[in-house]
Amino acid sequence: MQVKDIYEIVGFAEALCSIISFVAGLGLGKSVASNKKRLLKKLLSTGGCPRVYVSVPKFKSHILDKERDSALWDELDLLLDINTLLAKANIETTTMVDELSIESDEIQIGGPVSNVFTNRYINRFFKEFQWIVTEEHLERYMADDNLKKLNYSFINADAEAKEGFKVGDSFYEYVPGKKGWAIIAKIIDDTGIEPRTIHLLFGCGTNGTIGAVKYFKSSFPKIYRKNKQNPYIGIIEVDGQGGLVGNISWLDTKDILVSSSKE
Repeated sequence: MQVKDIYEIVGFAEALCSIISFVAGLGLGKSVASNKKRLLKKLLSTGGCPRVYVSVPKFKSHILDKERDSALWDELDLLLDINTLLAKANIETTTMVDELSIESDEIQIGGPVSNVFTNRYINRFFKEFQWIVTEEHLERYMADDNLKKLNYSFINADAEAKEGFKVGDSFYEYVPGKKGWAIIAKIIDDTGIEPRTIHLLFGCGTNGTIGAVKYFKSSFPKIYRKNKQNPYIGIIEVDGQGGLVGNISWLDTKDILVSSSKE
């Protein structure tokens, strides 16, 4: 056999190995993607085949001389991010429901100060939770016709207060434009015929909410492996732009969430 023939054989073998590796990589990639879809469905629903209601805060605005519900651009952007994530996993979503009788699983984007659903669930399911703001900040909330109707019993307003929130005995300080906190919480509502999962993605300031959505999108497989289908509350620090800082801390839900919504 000539030297040239040997090189041709070696080259052919290397090319064949590359093709095999590429095909195997495609198969592995599909397997990983399929597994992620499966984990996301398990995380979002106790039934395994979720239909998810996704919502952001809405504010009354005058558009073309008519009063309409509108949302902030940053939060609409986050809504699109979540809807895209769910669509890739073949999970049906809806943004229109009867607010008094929601039967689907939920993802609520935005905090209890501005999102009517997050507000409802914080008041209903959280035992120890305080939102600490200045009196001036609270006055801005109350100036909006939509927001003044919400239950703000969890807010502690103080002219000299450091802003942030308190869960149990732990205080998390919020410095506008510099430091915030992202909160990722999962609640199970078992008051209906079938249990529903409710995810709350919010934080102190828009940067906190951005961080919560960012962490959920990038780390939902880790979230599932850590918590399975159980309720959870995770808190992670964010910078002024919503960038994640450090590692997430998982809180003991037994001390924070009501043990059962039926009780």
